[in-house]
Amino acid sequence: TSLIKTAALTYDTTIGHAMFAATGKSKISFFGLRFDASEMTSFSGGMRCLYFSGCSEYSVRNCSFKTPGAAVASIGCAQFQITGNRVEISSLDGVAKHDGIIDQWGGCSDFTVSGNIIKAGGVGRYPIIVTGEATDGSPTANARFTISGNIVHSAKIVGIWLNGRDGGNTLFTVSDNVVDTVADYFGIAL
Repeated sequence: TSLIKTAALTYDTTIGHAMFAATGKSKISFFGLRFDASEMTSFSGGMRCLYFSGCSEYSVRNCSFKTPGAAVASIGCAQFQITGNRVEISSLDGVAKHDGIIDQWGGCSDFTVSGNIIKAGGVGRYPIIVTGEATDGSPTANARFTISGNIVHSAKIVGIWLNGRDGGNTLFTVSDNVVDTVADYFGIAL
């Protein structure tokens, strides 16, 4: 397994800090890689290991992430799969550097998040989040997705949050997930 590790990333005003970013690309696959950003100490905004915007037909499978921020962020994407990954939220100061660990925003559709194991360490706020709002705050619905077979340990606020906001979430399935220990609110919130 290849290891991709960093202790510093340049800040971008659009995406924050990211180990990999793609905009408008398709047919990308990440398989069996290890990402480690747990030693980062300087932040100007959110941190994501993998950041996809307006992408389609991609997959992130059987990877491991040790990160103070999000493992995977998808914004306005379609036809993707995030499956079989292991995520550990780990930061030197004990504070998460992004809200969502597996994070879908801004009109994502036709996607699956399944079989992931997330250890949020009591600091990861929303280990799996799907929100019907674009990053600029406009309502943008997410549709036709499945969240299944995931295991979430020690979330800070909500283990799995389908926060429709003004855009809403439609035609989705949430099944066979395990959420163990949430410090503040809910295991699963719709």
